[in-house]
This record gives sequence, C-alpha cells and structure tokens, in this order.
Amino acid sequence: MVGKNPAGIFTVDSVFARILLGFATVIVIFGAAIGFSIHRLTQFNRDVHTVTERNLSKLELESAWMITVVQ
Repeated sequence: MVGKNPAGIFTVDSVFARILLGFATVIVIFGAAIGFSIHRLTQFNRDVHTVTERNLSKLELESAWMITVVQ
C-alpha cells in the first residue's frame, strides 16, 4: 500500500508493493533505453545512407575512369 508520511514523502508499506515498484522502474528504464537505441540506430542508418549515396556515384564514376585509362 502506498501511503504518505507527515513529511510529504510517499512510502511503500508492503514488500509486494516494493517489489512491484522496483520491477516497474526497471521496465520503464529498459523501455527508455530501447527507445533511445532505436532512435540512435535510425539516425545512424540515415547518416550512413547519406554518406554512401553521395560517395557511391563518385566511386562508380572513378571506377569507370580507371577502367577507361587502363585500357
């Protein structure tokens, strides 16, 4: 049971409530970590796509030039 002491701080009286609150806290933290990881991976994917898209055409052109020069 969640109560309130005279100082205005919430207290948890039963062991079950404390364990439940602890697991809920861990789940929220893991959820936030997973969400942040997905966000960062999305940004990384977008950045890699930008770099490879921009440089791939230059690389293909350079390869074509090298083949022409070698022949």
